[in-house]
Amino acid sequence: MLQETKEFKAISGFHVATAQLIQKLRHGVPGDQLTDDELSVVCGHNTGVEEKGYPYLQSAIRYCRNLGVVWERQRS
Repeated sequence: MLQETKEFKAISGFHVATAQLIQKLRHGVPGDQLTDDELSVVCGHNTGVEEKGYPYLQSAIRYCRNLGVVWERQRS
C-alpha cells in the first residue's frame, strides 16, 4: 500500500503535529466545525481530551487565537 505524503510548513518552536493543526485551523471562518476524528487525521494523534494529541490541539488553538481566528472546543 502506498502512503500519502503530507506537506506542511514548519513553525519554529512548535511540534510537527501542532504545526499541522495550525495549518488546518488558521483559515477557519465562523461556523466551521471539525471533529476529533478529522483533527486526528491531520496531526496523526488522537486529539480527544486526555489523549496524546490534545496538548498539540490546544497549542494550535492558542496560536490561531493570536492571529484572530478563534476556535472553541464543544463538549460532546
